[in-house]
Amino acid sequence: MLDKTYRTLEFDTLREIIAGYAETEAAKKDIRSMEVFTEIRPLLSRLDEISEALELMRVKGRIPLSGYVPATELITHAHKGGSLREGALLRISRNIRYALQVKQYIEKKTNVTLNCPLLEEYAFETGDFTSLGKEIDRAIVSEDEVSDAASAELARIRRRMRQTNSSIKEKLRSSVSGASEKYMQDGFITMRGGRYVVPVKSEYRSSVEGIVHDTSQSGNTYFIEPQAVVNLNNELKQLEIAEQREIDRILAELSSRVEANATGLGHNEEIMVALDGIFARASYAYEHEHTRAAITEDGIIDLKKARHPLLDKKTAVPSDISIGESYTQIVITGPNTGGKTVTLKCLGLCCLMAQSGLFIPANEGSSVCMLKDIFADIGDEQSIAQSLSTFSSHMVNIAEILSLMGEGSLVLLDELGAGTDPSEGAALAKAILRRIKDSGALCVATTHYNEIKQYALTESGAVNASVEFDTVNLRPTYRLSIGLPGRSNAFEISRRLGLSEDIIQEAAADMSISDVRFEDMISSLQKKLTQTQRMTDEARRLRDEARESADTLRRELERYQKSRDEQYARAVTEAKKILSDAREETRRILSEAQKLSGGSADFQRMRSEITRSLKEESDRLSELMPENALSTNAPPSGEQKKLSRNDEVHIPSLNADGTILEVEGDSALVQVGMIKTRLPLSRLEAKKHTKQKSFSYTGMKSATISPKLDIRGITASEVPLEVEKYLDDCALAGLKSVTIVHGKGNGILRKAVAEVLDSNPSVESYRTAGLNEGSTGATVVTLK
Repeated sequence: MLDKTYRTLEFDTLREIIAGYAETEAAKKDIRSMEVFTEIRPLLSRLDEISEALELMRVKGRIPLSGYVPATELITHAHKGGSLREGALLRISRNIRYALQVKQYIEKKTNVTLNCPLLEEYAFETGDFTSLGKEIDRAIVSEDEVSDAASAELARIRRRMRQTNSSIKEKLRSSVSGASEKYMQDGFITMRGGRYVVPVKSEYRSSVEGIVHDTSQSGNTYFIEPQAVVNLNNELKQLEIAEQREIDRILAELSSRVEANATGLGHNEEIMVALDGIFARASYAYEHEHTRAAITEDGIIDLKKARHPLLDKKTAVPSDISIGESYTQIVITGPNTGGKTVTLKCLGLCCLMAQSGLFIPANEGSSVCMLKDIFADIGDEQSIAQSLSTFSSHMVNIAEILSLMGEGSLVLLDELGAGTDPSEGAALAKAILRRIKDSGALCVATTHYNEIKQYALTESGAVNASVEFDTVNLRPTYRLSIGLPGRSNAFEISRRLGLSEDIIQEAAADMSISDVRFEDMISSLQKKLTQTQRMTDEARRLRDEARESADTLRRELERYQKSRDEQYARAVTEAKKILSDAREETRRILSEAQKLSGGSADFQRMRSEITRSLKEESDRLSELMPENALSTNAPPSGEQKKLSRNDEVHIPSLNADGTILEVEGDSALVQVGMIKTRLPLSRLEAKKHTKQKSFSYTGMKSATISPKLDIRGITASEVPLEVEKYLDDCALAGLKSVTIVHGKGNGILRKAVAEVLDSNPSVESYRTAGLNEGSTGATVVTLK
């Protein structure tokens, strides 16, 4: 792609704007030098990265890179064996934290399912150097200070320095007080050359034994290090040297740790810069509401409601621009300041953006084909220095374009043929357009010449387009219409600008009849097109309103149906609960009555009649429950365990449990308590079992009754209550054969079970279990 094309279409300006969204200079530099991709696969990969970044931004906000400053040069210095100072090490530590924050930003799970494989790959490749960062932070307090905690030796040295400082100050305070106070210029202690001194009046210089380090500018004060603190000052100096030596050792050690991890740290820096560039592009697209264009290799450009990216999105007029399918050339005509040049630049910039891996200012569904070149001759490049007129400068550009273009090129020409004799200019323009068409290149050109409008009407593969002009208000609408040539509207514009009406009429009379008819035909077509467009817009509005009304009605119906089903299911479930409670209460009363009656024959008949009545009511309630009464519109709960007959399941919509009686296709017949209903498998979940008591039956509902009751571990007095309840539930559930496990032991539980079975009307017969059934440790019961 020619640099001249970037300048002409103002792609440089656009790149600079996008660079402003990046944090790092490296990312800004990369964006400023951004060019079009020549192969489709890396281009699609870049667009995928931006798509993923936009998704992350919508859910998680902006990437946490604000304030990030790469430390590549510092890492390189350490890698070469150099020692880093405190500020440099802290910068590396900060960047380690940045890398970890970005890694967590990408990898952290949210309630919204995100599919970001490319960005997750960046996160996966980001190394975790937290231990190194903590080591640096523990050792370094600020940009120029190493912590006492950096090493035990440094802590010891600094502790000794504080003690020495205290001793020096104590001795000096005693030297400037009492009898010696008269020698002092002021009663304070200061330092000269890194050593503690006291200010002595010049006339008492010989009265204070010590070393003179400095004098005041007036000569009235001598700064003397008293002899009493010389040794202490020497010791302090030695400690300072030892401190610096230990600091240098610590910094060298930390630098060597950076050196050991230089490759990984450097890779992190590269990843952070790359992500900065990706999210800068995404942020620009997000803020300006750009969309992703489909990239094709079919030679077709189709932009829907495209707008110039450098214009205010609130005021820019969008246009539909399509070329390459039914026609390869568009001739745009219309008045000056009507938006023709903006349309050319909009098309060129959108193509450059899409092929550079950027989202474009157009609606969803837009597509851009891979282009080998984009050539643009737009604007007045008249050069006085080279003695080139406007026409000449255009011809120089066009000659270069004609020599370079070919299939896969897009040529944008503004005011083709202008700047010279109209008849010659028009003839030259038509010849240029034919040459471009023969080369296989796509071309969009603007013009005022009727001859070129007629060329587009008659030439195969060419089409007219126009920017609309409001003849009532005498101003352009900037809206592009493909398929219809435009009028220059010179007379209307001149009239608006105050030109005398008689001059306009005289000019109109001088126009040739063919030109007048052509202009009148265009005017008539524009009026009809405007009327048709208005009718189309109204039809679309009515269609959208009808769709919205239909959607509203559908949602209301679904809400009503769901509410109805839920209420019905709740009512049936409540009835089931009432019946179940009644059964439990009846069983309790019968158990008490049995104790009082002593198991008489009349009581047994009454007990059988009540049990039969309860079962009939349960069956009648099951018949009332429609197959879809428990079904809801809740989504499937995820991957389902393969369910089969006798599986215990949970029904989330009712917060109830049940047992599968049979499976048929994608549904199952489920018994929920005493209710039988058919439900989709997607609405069922395999029941999670919890640890039970020492015996397996503890008052479970008949729907989930097991054919085996284990009562080992209970007392003989508890047997009647547990076994009677179990047998009642088995009868209601329709079980014919069950096993009661009581263990062998001394036979007490077996005897208690036999007493209950002898008196229970639901029992047809019972026997000791066979060798494979538990032998004397179990009893097999056959129910009526």
